[in-house]
Amino acid sequence: MTLPWLRRYAAAGIAALAVASPLRAASLPSDAELQRMLTVRVDSQKLATGVVVGIVGPGSRRIVSYGVMGLDDKRPVDGDTEFGIGSLTKVFTALVLSDMARHGQVHLDDPAGRYLPVTLPDFAGRPITLADLASHTSGFPIRPTNLTSDWAKQDEMGAMVQTQYQEYQGYTLADLYRFVSSFKLTRAPGTHYEYSNVSYALLGIAESTRAGKPYGDLVQGTITGPLGMADTRMRLTPAQQAHLARGYTSFYGQLDAVPLEPMGPMDAAGAYFSTVKDLSRFLAATLGLVPSDLKPAMDGMLDVRHPGGMTPSGPPAGTDQIALAWNVHTDGDHEVVWKNGSVSGYRAFMGYDPKRHIGVVALANAQSGAGVDDIGLHLLDPDLPVDLSIPKFYKEVPLDAASLDRYAGTYRFSPTDSITVVRQGSHLYLVEPGQPKIELFAYGPQDFFLKVADAQVSFGEVKDGHAMQALWRQGGQDSPGKRAD
Repeated sequence: MTLPWLRRYAAAGIAALAVASPLRAASLPSDAELQRMLTVRVDSQKLATGVVVGIVGPGSRRIVSYGVMGLDDKRPVDGDTEFGIGSLTKVFTALVLSDMARHGQVHLDDPAGRYLPVTLPDFAGRPITLADLASHTSGFPIRPTNLTSDWAKQDEMGAMVQTQYQEYQGYTLADLYRFVSSFKLTRAPGTHYEYSNVSYALLGIAESTRAGKPYGDLVQGTITGPLGMADTRMRLTPAQQAHLARGYTSFYGQLDAVPLEPMGPMDAAGAYFSTVKDLSRFLAATLGLVPSDLKPAMDGMLDVRHPGGMTPSGPPAGTDQIALAWNVHTDGDHEVVWKNGSVSGYRAFMGYDPKRHIGVVALANAQSGAGVDDIGLHLLDPDLPVDLSIPKFYKEVPLDAASLDRYAGTYRFSPTDSITVVRQGSHLYLVEPGQPKIELFAYGPQDFFLKVADAQVSFGEVKDGHAMQALWRQGGQDSPGKRAD
C-alpha cells in the first residue's frame, strides 16, 4: 500500500487541514484564539479530555488550558497537572549525553559498546557510536522484534492502536540484550535515519554504566534537580499521582481509559511524566532566558545533525534534520527545533524557535495519531497548519461476503500510489507486505471508511463481479483509481 496518507500516518500522524497565518513573524495567538484551538481538540475532535499549552519568551510566560482531568474527574487541567510525556524523555537522555561529553566523561564518537555489557553489531568494522544512538542513525529499528506481549502478536492496525499500552509488557533487560546481540546491521551506522526506541534504551544504559548510578538518578542530578523540575519523574509520588490526568486512547471519536504503559528496560526512551510548568522551565533554560550551567550542553545537542527526522504535517516545504533527540525543521532562514512524545494514554510536544527565543509545550491526556504536534508547531511557525476540522463519524453497516468479494483487488491511483484490498471472512482489509493490515468498514453498499485515519474509499463500475474503479477521499481531496490486477 503506497498511498501518501499511510506514509504520513506512520511517520507522525494524520495530515492536517491548513489554518495558517500568512506571516511567519506574526505575533503569537491570543489566549482566546489558543483556547479556541484547544476547545476544538477536546470537544469536537475528541482527542483528549484536557490539553495544557505553555509558551515562554523574553520577559513572558503564559499557560492556556482547556478541559478536565478525565471523563469521571471534572477537576480542570492546569500547569501543575501531570501527564505522561513519552518520547520527550529522549531529550533528557540526549542532554545527559551532551553534558557528559562536555565534561569529558565520554566522547560522542565513542563506540557505544564500550559502556554496555552486551556486544553490539558493527558494519564492515564501523561500530555504533553514542552519537549514532542519540541521533537515531544506529541502524536499530523502532522496537525490538522479540517482544512477547499480546500486542506484538496482532496484525491489524486498529487493534494495535487501541492496545498499544501492552507493547512492552513482560519485556526484560535480558530480552533486550538477546535482541541486540543477534541483530545484524544492513548499513553503516551514522548514514541513515530510523527512529529507534532500542537506541535510546541502550543509550540510557550506557550513560548509567559510565556514571555508576541509576538512569533516573542521573537525570535528576543533571537536569531536573538543578532546573527545579520537581514534578518531572519516572515514578510519581502519591501526591503527584493525585495530579495525574487520566490517560485515554482516542480512536474514531471514542475515548477509552487505558493503564499506564510498563517500559521495563526502555525507560530512557519514554518513561517520564511532567507538567507544563516544569517543561516551560526546561525550555527557558534551553533558550537562555534563565541562567543554567546546562546551556552549553543544550546548545551542543544541535551540533550533530543528519538528514531525516520527523516531518511536520501539511504542505511539504523546507528541510528536516535529526540532531541529538531534537528534530530540526528549516524553511528559509527560519528554524524550529522540536520533539513529540506518544505513550499509553498521553501525547506531548515540546519545541522552540532559537532566533525568536520562543518555546512551546503542549500536553494532552489521550494517545492518538494527531496529538498536539500541529498546535505546538503552528505556534512556533504560523506557516505550519493546525487541524481545526470537525471529523465526520460514519455508522457501520454489514455486507455479506459475496458483496465484499467485488472489491478485492489492487487499485492504482498514480504510477507510485496504489492500494491492495483483500477479504478475510466478513471483513475487508487494506494490506501491504510487512505492515499491519487496516480494516475497511462499510457505510453503504460500495462505500467504506477507515477508523485509523479520516479517509474513505468508494468502489464503482462493477464488471463480471469485480469493481473496476476506486475513489479515495481524504483531506478534502478525491483521488480516482483503476483496478490494476
